[in-house]
Amino acid sequence: ASPKVRAAIEMAVLTASRPGNIRFMTWDEVDLAQALWRIPAAKMKMKRDHVVPLPPRAVELLGFAKAWQRQDNPHVFPADK
Repeated sequence: ASPKVRAAIEMAVLTASRPGNIRFMTWDEVDLAQALWRIPAAKMKMKRDHVVPLPPRAVELLGFAKAWQRQDNPHVFPADK
């Protein structure tokens, strides 16, 4: 698997989040300074915001993912295609 896929899988394990939430995670939801990921209500089944504390390894992974950030795509783990 590519580094992006491996990082996304590890992020899912570290945060106990659903694959769809990981796949569609955007940079505006992530607060690296506070180590929090705020998933908006519109993306949640219960229709309320969900705050996920990020363990140190998840923050480290997101630091690596910054290198993949693109101006035309807000996703943390953008598709290669």
